[in-house]
Amino acid sequence: MIFEVAVMLFGQFSAATSILMIKASAVPPGYLGAYRLVFAALLFAGPGFRRYREWRRNMHEATSRPPGLGQLLRYTWLPGIFLGLHFFTWNMGARLTLAGNATLVVNMIPLVMPILMYIMHRIVPSRRELLGSGVAMAGVGILGVGSVQISPESAAGDLLCFVAMVFLALYLIFAKTAQGVNIPLLLYLTMVYMVGSLTAFVINLPFAPPAVDHLLPPQLWYILGLTLVPTVLGHSLLNRAMQTLPSQVVSIGQLSQFIWAALLAFLAFGEIPEPVFYPASVFVLIGAGITLSAHRKKSLVVKEKQQ
Repeated sequence: MIFEVAVMLFGQFSAATSILMIKASAVPPGYLGAYRLVFAALLFAGPGFRRYREWRRNMHEATSRPPGLGQLLRYTWLPGIFLGLHFFTWNMGARLTLAGNATLVVNMIPLVMPILMYIMHRIVPSRRELLGSGVAMAGVGILGVGSVQISPESAAGDLLCFVAMVFLALYLIFAKTAQGVNIPLLLYLTMVYMVGSLTAFVINLPFAPPAVDHLLPPQLWYILGLTLVPTVLGHSLLNRAMQTLPSQVVSIGQLSQFIWAALLAFLAFGEIPEPVFYPASVFVLIGAGITLSAHRKKSLVVKEKQQ
């Protein structure tokens, strides 16, 4: 489990680097999301569709009916739409509210993930998981003290950020659904990224037309950076974590992004975190430790029974 947690944290660190390139880029946020997703899908397309043939063959042997592309889309179109909607609502919401509000709202995912996991998979978190989530969310609350301001002007942005957080949780949960029908991860991600790119692109058309300048240097370098690090490494490893770790461990690990983002902002821009950042980080780390200890205890019990 230690290796899987390390891989998850690396994925979350990779995802946190997106803020550097998003700040530097002048491409409209929706198109920025669409381009990074379509480039990621193209990178995965070759190995992804090779696994499609293997998946068809394995499913044919198991069910006597080879699945077609329609059945693959059945498990990938909805998470792809959720991903595209996440990029659109998050980028728009973050521009309509204060940074402190947006950070607090998007970090509420440990509160939403257990509810969605119960609705979709009937998975109930343990008491220790709930305790760890509570401690970690206390850290998020500390982070919000002094930085969150409630006002009519920011209400629309706050609501959009909350919706974006729900879309993110839904999109990640579907990785477990794909695992249940043995869809290879690379194949699953190829399809989800394709659908997500199309969704983000189409939704943004009424707001601003695409431009050739978006795909020319220096904007192209930001798009490629977003493709390779936060998407190919970040989102892909987060989906892998949803298949190899308990969902609540992943959602609490997601809180580490504000720690990574602060570190990157300090290294890149010399931004010094507010004093509340340090106790908030401690609470998040303690909460994550409590949650992980529950699953470490379970794994030790299983090993003892096997012996």
